[in-house]
Amino acid sequence: MAIAPESTSPTLMERLRDPADHEAWKVFYEIYTRPITAWLKRSGVPASDLDERASGVILHVYRQFVEGKFVYDSNRSFRSWLKTVCCRAAIDHYRRTKRREFVSIFEAELLCDGPSSYFESVEFQTLVWQDTLSLLVKKGSVSQKHARAFLAVHEGTPISQIAAEWGMTEEAVKMANIRVTRKLHEILGDS
Repeated sequence: MAIAPESTSPTLMERLRDPADHEAWKVFYEIYTRPITAWLKRSGVPASDLDERASGVILHVYRQFVEGKFVYDSNRSFRSWLKTVCCRAAIDHYRRTKRREFVSIFEAELLCDGPSSYFESVEFQTLVWQDTLSLLVKKGSVSQKHARAFLAVHEGTPISQIAAEWGMTEEAVKMANIRVTRKLHEILGDS
């Protein structure tokens, strides 16, 4: 029996190179809006300005891709670049609203180093996974049960407990986790 080759479809980051790929930009928006908004909120941007600031970050990302200023390199972290964009948006917010008379380089570093660890956190990854899985479930690429099992495994729930609660074998939970991981990698790459 031959083993099917791994999918060679482009990841979301690779697809974003094409500004005409409206579906990719829609997916990007649906996956990254919540994590970006959460980071801006942690940075002290008031709720009344969160949507505008998050939209500004996404527009900046779009322009960088469209103008060819950002080219995704799977060997580097998209998140660290996104963190910088969000940090600058938060600093810009403080400057524009004059909540601080002056944001010095030192203050900017503090602002970026404090909540910026969020981009490397389990919380950020979970939000990205939840929103990506929601899209995959809508498309029918992943079942709701497998998506929930994947998230439960990564939240630390024992596989045996998941299997018992959802009427699955432990092997089925492990296989669901592998399949969902592949689907997530196909879309997100290593972003």
